[in-house]
Amino acid sequence: MPSSFPESIPYLIQFIRKNRPDFKSVLDVGLGFGKGGFLLREYFDVSQYQRFQPQDWKIKIVGVEIFKDYISDLQKMIYNKIIIGDIFKVLPNLGKFDIALLNDIIEHFPKEGGLRLIKEVFNHADDIFITTPYGFFEHPARGKNKHEEHKSGWKIEDLKEFRIIDKVLIPRIFNKEEILMAYLRK
Repeated sequence: MPSSFPESIPYLIQFIRKNRPDFKSVLDVGLGFGKGGFLLREYFDVSQYQRFQPQDWKIKIVGVEIFKDYISDLQKMIYNKIIIGDIFKVLPNLGKFDIALLNDIIEHFPKEGGLRLIKEVFNHADDIFITTPYGFFEHPARGKNKHEEHKSGWKIEDLKEFRIIDKVLIPRIFNKEEILMAYLRK
């Protein structure tokens, strides 16, 4: 699904305000509908600095999405650049970022692939913000996007090899599931 759980929204903003308020660049992996980029644009460029027009925005937001049908004019307006492709193939050419967003993405890889993704992204970003269902949450491929299938479940101990700056388990509002959020630093 090209969108993530709404319960995570305040934590994304607050974790970044607390841990990296001076960021200038963001890599959004698996941007989907673009919620992460939109929120960072709204709360940091627009709300915090009163930069209302795209020509005045200072934060560089780059998104990578494997499924091109998710991309619309909305994301093209919010993001400075959108790359369609497999993150492992495009990442080596992306340069450095202050923060990377891995919102609802690592569960789409087998555990080893998700860990590899985090390690590879750390070659390009100082901080990584992760959201993922807590434990395994079954989600088959839907529509034309075969990449939607969940292949792994995650708990905080699965991230123990990384430096965890902040973490929280968020209960879903309408069911018994939880969302794991973790802010990692290189």
